[in-house]
Amino acid sequence: MVNTIYQMGNDALQNQGKVIISPLGTILDMLEALQFRITTLPNIPEYKIEFNDFSYKGYTISLAKPGESLSRSSSFVFRVDKYWNVYKMLKNWLKLVYDHEQGDAGLGDTDAVRTSMTIAMDNGPTWTFTGVIPESVSDIGLDNTDSGTPITCTFTFRYVGVNMI
Repeated sequence: MVNTIYQMGNDALQNQGKVIISPLGTILDMLEALQFRITTLPNIPEYKIEFNDFSYKGYTISLAKPGESLSRSSSFVFRVDKYWNVYKMLKNWLKLVYDHEQGDAGLGDTDAVRTSMTIAMDNGPTWTFTGVIPESVSDIGLDNTDSGTPITCTFTFRYVGVNMI
């Protein structure tokens, strides 16, 4: 039975997908989209309506609050490539916002460092995040006792909006 389900391809696997980060132009010499596979997909935010409760003559009335309650931060895990190209590009993008090593604010949080990012699951839906800005690239633990294990890294980002397409 299990083998039949796997052969049908009906499972929505959480750990298979790719990221496409739109070009940032000449700022990072990133003239083409940066595309790579990820091992952990970001959490897609919960869509939620918040309510205010008002008491009126012994009754409680709930009215929807204007706006939306939506987390604006997410992350994914990717495998570092042989030449560390994706890692270096993401770290350089972070340095444009704020360079901890030099203590330089760089460009700060401006439209010049924000872009869009597409997360596509294999054989599944696709989400587009808009107004994406990097928040962090995780540390990497190097260990010479374990050979052959791929190096992974977590990339955390903030965004303005997200749509499923």
